[in-house]
Amino acid sequence: MNYILEHVLGWRIEDFNAEEYVDAEGASDDEKKREWLDYHLRSGETIRLVVEAKRIGSTFSLPANRVQRKIPLRQLLKNNSKPISEAIRQAQKYCLKVGTLGFVVTNGFQWIASVAFAHNVPADKIQAAVFYNLEDIQSNLQEFIDLLSPPAIADQSLMTHAIAGGSLAPTFARRLNQLLRPGEPQGKNYLAQPLHVLMNICFADLTDADHAEMLERCYVSSEAADGYLTQLESFVGTTLPHGVAPAGKIDRGTFDTGPFTEDYRNAGASVLLIGRAGSGKSTFLAITRKRLEQKFGKTGWVLLHVDLYARTQTHATNFDHDRMIADICGDLLVQAEERYPNLNPFDHEHLNEIFAGEIRRLRTSLSASARSADALQLRIDELIQGHIRDPHSHLKAYLGYLRRKNVSATILLDNVDRGTEEFERVTFQLAQALALNTKATVVTSLRDTTYHNGKVLGFLDVGRHIAFSVSPPPFTEVVRRRFEYARERLRVDTRLSVRFERALAGMPSERVYDFANILAEMILGDNRDIQECISFLAGTNIRRALELLEDFSTSPNTDLDKLFQQYQRAEKRQRFEFGTPIDAFLRSIMLMRSLRYSESASRIANLFQVSQRLLVSHFTAIRILQFLSWRANQVRETMDIPVDDLVGHLGAIGHSSVNVVEVLNHLGKFGLVVSLSQPEPPWSRKDVVRLGAAGRYYLDELMYSREYVRNVVDDTYLYEEATLKSIELLHHDRDKAWPQRAEEKAKMLLLYLARREHEELNRIGISASRPPWLKPVIEDIGTRQFGPSFAAAFRSHQGPSKGAGSGSVGQTDGRVRGTKGSRPPPRG
Repeated sequence: MNYILEHVLGWRIEDFNAEEYVDAEGASDDEKKREWLDYHLRSGETIRLVVEAKRIGSTFSLPANRVQRKIPLRQLLKNNSKPISEAIRQAQKYCLKVGTLGFVVTNGFQWIASVAFAHNVPADKIQAAVFYNLEDIQSNLQEFIDLLSPPAIADQSLMTHAIAGGSLAPTFARRLNQLLRPGEPQGKNYLAQPLHVLMNICFADLTDADHAEMLERCYVSSEAADGYLTQLESFVGTTLPHGVAPAGKIDRGTFDTGPFTEDYRNAGASVLLIGRAGSGKSTFLAITRKRLEQKFGKTGWVLLHVDLYARTQTHATNFDHDRMIADICGDLLVQAEERYPNLNPFDHEHLNEIFAGEIRRLRTSLSASARSADALQLRIDELIQGHIRDPHSHLKAYLGYLRRKNVSATILLDNVDRGTEEFERVTFQLAQALALNTKATVVTSLRDTTYHNGKVLGFLDVGRHIAFSVSPPPFTEVVRRRFEYARERLRVDTRLSVRFERALAGMPSERVYDFANILAEMILGDNRDIQECISFLAGTNIRRALELLEDFSTSPNTDLDKLFQQYQRAEKRQRFEFGTPIDAFLRSIMLMRSLRYSESASRIANLFQVSQRLLVSHFTAIRILQFLSWRANQVRETMDIPVDDLVGHLGAIGHSSVNVVEVLNHLGKFGLVVSLSQPEPPWSRKDVVRLGAAGRYYLDELMYSREYVRNVVDDTYLYEEATLKSIELLHHDRDKAWPQRAEEKAKMLLLYLARREHEELNRIGISASRPPWLKPVIEDIGTRQFGPSFAAAFRSHQGPSKGAGSGSVGQTDGRVRGTKGSRPPPRG
């Protein structure tokens, strides 16, 4: 047996943990009784297998037909010999006690392997893999190894084999939204159209050519505080991953900083400007270019800029590299022609100087008879026209010409990281070649994740570039400046005010300005609930934060009359803070423009969502977030974990690898989980991930919110037909006011989820065997929202406890933690 485990399956002898003892069934703490577990194979944190070994010669009575590799585990327990059933039950019991999913029962010659439990897979659906004797193992050796070796256990091969892809969801599984008629919201936001115009003014992209004035007026030169960044950023340091230090940090308020200093202007270099997505890299480049042009005029410094985001090659994996380079160089030359007429790269006199070296070599190469004025000029014109037809050659010669005239040249390549890996690679090579061959300064802006992959993983050659980082501005300061600018612009811009008046459709404009005051008070005032919500959901992405604010302002579910009433009451009390409930904000950004919450049309994810096709756990998303949160608190240097390891940890408590990866990518789509190795999902098993700022907010705050639960109930697939029907009947119960119906629907959902969570945790085994990061949550959520009555209602469905591990889910000490509404306890 040891030989097979070590030399055939590849378990190391030090992984055996033979004769490990566990608490005996029913033993009290005083008795200290123990039972001996034959082998508890453990390799690393997640690769685990219980082996129940029987004496050699103790033959198992197995079906005579050896062709049958899979046998239902229940059949082996009921219809076969007593030694088999006793050994399997013993192995299952040990699995629950030590928190290990898979087991093997063997007498050395016959091997039976299966899992002790799997979430939402009935016991009669679990299969066992049976190898009938050593000859069977030898004949099917690869299959044997592919099920029971450490790599196979890590890959959940045994679990996949045992549950046969999982159990199908019941045919009645539906979301409430599927049973209700689609409808339009009541339109409580009667200023939606003019507010849409106002938001377009407030939150337009400052890098557009039409927004030069707004760029000057709304640019925020200060940076977000380090504490704010540390709290929101998912990567350690000032926007850069741990261990990837830049040459310097850009000062947002100084325009002759970093690559724009005199030293870089004179020497030239390939420079990388690195920051998080939405952190203001493009805005910084736009304002810097504008102010440097004002300072140096049209002759002292040539600054050329190209935004690569809109190019057709950006998102292509296969494209003509030479054509792309020619297009970029051509655009830069045209820009130089328009902005710097005194240094026009297409002017005839300048062209003779630009290609002076080539012309000199041409003169030298010609015979005396070919050097007549007319013939020579013809040859020179042909040479120049030939170079002009090659924009790459023309640009390099032009930059060399500027260097000879002592005119500094800086090229800004923006949004390089928005393209494919091949697009990034070609652009990097162009930037490096231009800097090396012409002594120009070429600044390439990209995300920190792209830089990390290039620096650490080596898929881009960033080692020859100098890196500077840029941090985002404070979100509240951005909003304040945008609102001030919008108000003044509406007052002085006749064309814009006419468009605004048309959108008002007869309503007084003061009403919109009043709402703008409310909005500003909500974001800039002393009440921090909404500020915190936006900040965590957006992370350091200012662009996304502004989008959330715009969603709230223009959603038809935003109840303007109620907001005005609350604001007026606050004014009468002469209180400076305006306590807009976070629930009102959540409702609008969850429902967006729909009557009911639908995850597919919302910016907010449903943590309890499951598949309509396969029976899976309602808690996979929460367990992923719990594990990543625990992991972040356990390590000092890096919180990143390979997806493979995450799958292993979740697999150890019964979650299938396919479901874990699918849910992980779904969380990534909403920004709850982030990755250094691949900024956007889908992620492979080899990528690394970590908890994002939004994921921490969902885990600590959002899922405890009353409004969150009241909305997700409409869009969660339910696996209990009685619960689904009860919620549907309650939804249509006109004898009750809507707020009461919404509350009772939410309570029904939480009671259903609490029962499911209780059942799942019971399958995993006693609390002591569960991993430290796994915490029951639903009873806690219900108790915070509905008080002790929820816990009583839930326990009434459970009946008396039966042995270890059957206690109530989420047992508490009787106190409801947290002091602010439905908020959870403080972090940490």
